[in-house]
Amino acid sequence: MTSRAALITGPDPAGIAVVQLLGPQCRNIIEKIFRAHPRFANRPLSTHSLMLGAIVDYDHADETIDQVIVAYDGENHTADINCHGGERIVQRILMLLQKHGVELVVPEQLTDTVSIDREVAAMLPIAKTRLAVLTLAAQYPGGLNAWAGKAIDTLEGNDRLHGSVQEDIKKLLPTFAAAQKLLIPSTVVLTGPVNTGKSTLANSLVGKPQSITSDMPGTTRDWTMQLTDVNGIPVNLIDTAGRRESGDHLERDSLARADEKITHADLVILIVEANGCEKKQIAEQSAGLPAQCEPLVVVNKCDLLPVSSRSAGEFLYISALTGHNLDQLRTIIAQRLGLAIPDPQTPLIFTERQYNLLQMAAEISSTQTIVSMLKKLIGQKD
Repeated sequence: MTSRAALITGPDPAGIAVVQLLGPQCRNIIEKIFRAHPRFANRPLSTHSLMLGAIVDYDHADETIDQVIVAYDGENHTADINCHGGERIVQRILMLLQKHGVELVVPEQLTDTVSIDREVAAMLPIAKTRLAVLTLAAQYPGGLNAWAGKAIDTLEGNDRLHGSVQEDIKKLLPTFAAAQKLLIPSTVVLTGPVNTGKSTLANSLVGKPQSITSDMPGTTRDWTMQLTDVNGIPVNLIDTAGRRESGDHLERDSLARADEKITHADLVILIVEANGCEKKQIAEQSAGLPAQCEPLVVVNKCDLLPVSSRSAGEFLYISALTGHNLDQLRTIIAQRLGLAIPDPQTPLIFTERQYNLLQMAAEISSTQTIVSMLKKLIGQKD
């Protein structure tokens, strides 16, 4: 195996980045590019070392690229270079490693053996919500990894139980779709007549000003988008211009842009005003929406109604201004997107590799082959 290196933290600039080096020549390579801090100068790299120093290009006038902390693991032939997270610094370190014969790869390709713990490390940087992070982190050593280990022990202890294990696998397969909802932001579009409080609702759901709000109808002239967390689900929330007949070509262009967003949305929320004419507004607005759009209807400004009328009727009555029923709206959004709040500790399939292996294991009659696939799932040699 050649020595390989990858940036294992997120690709965006950050305060700290980690470049991982792995391979039989790991120690030799680190010794060629690392200069220890004076207090560590007489301390050699040992099996488990954590040392402060600098990455230096000795072939380029002894140029110091960055001050770093190197975590070296001699048993597994790996070194984590903890550096500053600027894009240029990371790029220079990777180029220096490449100059010393290191192959640059994506995190999943660092080893020839893929395992759940490595997949967790690779996926964590793209998690957008706290729930997504907790759910991924729970998959090793618990979660999916622990489930697979128990399934292997079960089959190796009694090969006649493969039917029971396969039933468990079939119950696990749908969790892959849930994982996609946790990791890939869904698109939710707010639409409705002018002056119904769409922008106020967008600001309330996001938790900060996203759109300019005003009592004057038609304040929003084009769509805006903000990434937000709805009950643990990452959502790209799009606020669009109010829908009305207009001779203004700018408004017509805004509505055309809004229709494009609605057509490709995972969920459309139609917002009307609580003014006694809700059903008429809904009928008029629904007729103007793109074909096959089935919006979630919300009646806003219920704070202007008597308290006894705020939960009447077949629609959800909310107040984006006061927050009335917004928690219920978040729950309904999560349900409409196909994901109720999961228990982060339960096993979850979160990569295509895992899904493909388990899908095949669910259909194979050979107990030995099922065990082999489960071992491959967790990166265990047969």
